[in-house]
Amino acid sequence: MIEIVSEMYFKNGGNGMELKDMIQGIPAKVIYAHLLQYIKGQDVAMKQLATAISAHTFQIAYNLRHTEHHFKTLNILLRGGTGSGKTEAFRALCHFKKLPIPIVVVNSGSFSPNGWKGDKTIEQMLLVLRAEAERILDAYIEEKKITLSSDEKTELITALTEIGIICIDEFDKKRIYISGTSPDAHNADYQYNLLTMVEGMKSYLYIDNGCGTETIDTSQIMFILMGAFAGLEECAVELQSKTTKIGFSMATTAHDSTDMQQYSDDVLIQYGIIRELVGRLPVHITYQPVTLEALITILRSAKSSVLQEYKQLFRYLGNKLVVDEEALREIADQALALGVGARGLQRVLQSHLQPILFDATNAKGQCYYVTKGYLSGKTEAASSIIKSKLA
Repeated sequence: MIEIVSEMYFKNGGNGMELKDMIQGIPAKVIYAHLLQYIKGQDVAMKQLATAISAHTFQIAYNLRHTEHHFKTLNILLRGGTGSGKTEAFRALCHFKKLPIPIVVVNSGSFSPNGWKGDKTIEQMLLVLRAEAERILDAYIEEKKITLSSDEKTELITALTEIGIICIDEFDKKRIYISGTSPDAHNADYQYNLLTMVEGMKSYLYIDNGCGTETIDTSQIMFILMGAFAGLEECAVELQSKTTKIGFSMATTAHDSTDMQQYSDDVLIQYGIIRELVGRLPVHITYQPVTLEALITILRSAKSSVLQEYKQLFRYLGNKLVVDEEALREIADQALALGVGARGLQRVLQSHLQPILFDATNAKGQCYYVTKGYLSGKTEAASSIIKSKLA
């Protein structure tokens, strides 16, 4: 499909434009800089992720321009604890205008091998990707003022789908327990069904918009399997006890290793991922545990910061919210204690700001100061929240 569509021209006042002009390679530094606006404290992982995504765009750009040789897609296994920023990174990429390929995040629990458990079959992940491809194409043709026939648009949507990225979150929930105690006996079928897509297959999908059935070739789609992979270290220790060939540097033990790239395929297989799938995930990326300083930085400067959203809400209400540096650290400290990473910030802020927000929705021109004393419960809210007319 890609070879055919790459020869198709957009009709725009007689000026031809090929699909390859829409799909350009994006430098890793550009993607990295964008990610750092949203994700804090994960610089190494963001650099690795930016490099992998960049390589995918350049490989696709090359494949569109050369028919004699095609690069193979490099799929990713991504590990990170709860609230470390795995999903947030891809949310940031989904709406990055400089990245004109569809990227979607799906939850592994919403799909099943045959549709009997979960609301969709695994192949229907492609429908989610196709919808995103259509959104991107619509935005592009509107910006460039391009006119397409219905058939041209359909073929281009299909072509964009075939070069997109599918991120499967909570993939670790689909591990196969060697002991046979898996709560979902269909996990092996799930992985083998997914393997067929990762290897490259032609999937026939029914499009419920009058387009009928479309064929999607998955051979150039990048798959990113994400999860916390809790218990991976224990699997490494167990495997180490069985054999001296443990699969990572002899200078690094299973207890102090924080880089999943050092784990061998045998450890991942021991964990419960089928060997064939492990072999098709050459890129391994590990997020570091979220630190106190990272949480403070998220509060202070991340584009997706919950605190910044609250400040925006207060401005919309005609008021102002001010949180001093000591309070920022206290919020981050309380969130860290919850053990859910950056997600804890939402819980902590909601708990402390709810009484202030109750008052703010009934006032205008007020400046609300949040202090450490109020957050730690050492002072009453009334005396901790200083109100003054905005200048």
